[in-house]
Amino acid sequence: MAISKTDGSVSISTTEYFMMAASTTAGAGQTTDCVMQAFIDLENMVAGDRYEFTVYETVNSTRKALARVEVDGARDKHVVFPAFIVTDGWDVSGKRLAGSDRTIKWSIRTTS
Repeated sequence: MAISKTDGSVSISTTEYFMMAASTTAGAGQTTDCVMQAFIDLENMVAGDRYEFTVYETVNSTRKALARVEVDGARDKHVVFPAFIVTDGWDVSGKRLAGSDRTIKWSIRTTS
């Protein structure tokens, strides 16, 4: 079973950014059947910054949030989501809730 990895970094603002789509517009999402896990590096956040990260999956033709976490720059320096079995229109997103735009690094690993 091979593991694939997609890495990236982007300056995230108040507009939700979809990492796998590399866009601020929610598209159809990824359709590769796999087990996926997202790792998000928050080393650039500082006190006063607050961000929200979400894992999405499409269920019966409707995009749903599987997991959502809100992080605070004063205490959180990384997020590791649990592994999810996904199939139909999945993606991971981030958006700024407070503070300043920061460059956030991320890695999404999949295995099928």
